[in-house]
Amino acid sequence: MSTEVKEFNSFSGLQIFVGIDVHKKDWQVCILSQNRQLKNFRQQADPDSLVDHLNKHYPQAKICCAYEAGFSGFWLQRFLQSHKIECWVVHAADIPVTDKEVCSKTDRVDARKIAKALRAQLVRPITIPDQEWEQDRKLIRHRKKVKIDLCRVRNRIKALLNLWGIRSDLESRNWTKKYKKFLKQIKIAYSSGQLVLNSLIAQMEWLEGELTALDKHISELSQSQRYSTQHKLLISIPGIGLLTSIILLTELGDISRFTSLDRLCSYVGLIPFERSSGETAYKQNMTYRSNLMVRTHLIESAWIAIGKDPALTLAYEQYRKSMGAQKAIVKIARKLLNRIRTVLIKQTPYQLGKTG
Repeated sequence: MSTEVKEFNSFSGLQIFVGIDVHKKDWQVCILSQNRQLKNFRQQADPDSLVDHLNKHYPQAKICCAYEAGFSGFWLQRFLQSHKIECWVVHAADIPVTDKEVCSKTDRVDARKIAKALRAQLVRPITIPDQEWEQDRKLIRHRKKVKIDLCRVRNRIKALLNLWGIRSDLESRNWTKKYKKFLKQIKIAYSSGQLVLNSLIAQMEWLEGELTALDKHISELSQSQRYSTQHKLLISIPGIGLLTSIILLTELGDISRFTSLDRLCSYVGLIPFERSSGETAYKQNMTYRSNLMVRTHLIESAWIAIGKDPALTLAYEQYRKSMGAQKAIVKIARKLLNRIRTVLIKQTPYQLGKTG
């Protein structure tokens, strides 16, 4: 009798699929077997209770969980993996959805469609960075946000001066020391206006200090044991500087995870957006799905590279004759990405003028 009970309580050899719709305070959890839905319930955002529930109700089963990439990051995936429960983080746009699910979108529906896509093998996990890689990438993205904030404050100062009709021959896009000194010397007739101007100047100076500190840390990061070798290889390529090099290393990670140039270009977003049906075809220059930070800096680097690398200069001039400057530079960016991939895979510096 005890043997029969033991066998009944064991899920050994069975596959269980768990879709989790993650929110800040609670989660919707849908559990499927190979043939049917077992449960669909809401619980508090507590990973321990989820692990206890799965282990209690489905002992010895092969469990695979999945949730959408988003604000919650990767901590839940790491927690479940540490408790020997397989967990995927998937791209939300890759999850198949029916029209009925679009018209009736609830947390129960979202959790179920994640579990169904997981069971049908219609999704694949995104790459999970290790914690050091994730923090380094966060540093670079934080720098971008600080720079955007600095640009906004400077624009507010300019708008304020235009509102008051204050002009200066020192004004320039570079915000020189002389122009900043001129700003501090401006006297406003009323204290409220002076307070606003002084507050904006203080914000600008603080953000400039933050940006300088971040740039210093990024420079030190490029010389660290983790990045120094690959960084030196990347800056051997014309158009690739310190910041672009670190962006590439922290955003792309291990270049070998991209098995071909096409896969790498697809991740970066250097492929066309295309919709076709029968004889009708619609194409745009670049897909909207991309790693925007990498693509933006890569195109900026391509503009620099065509002035330094004879092979890229010649290729750009040939492309420009048939498709114009903007489309031609995208072609050059793709060539530049190929050079980046080759240099990192072969671990050899770039040779100037090399075609490809």
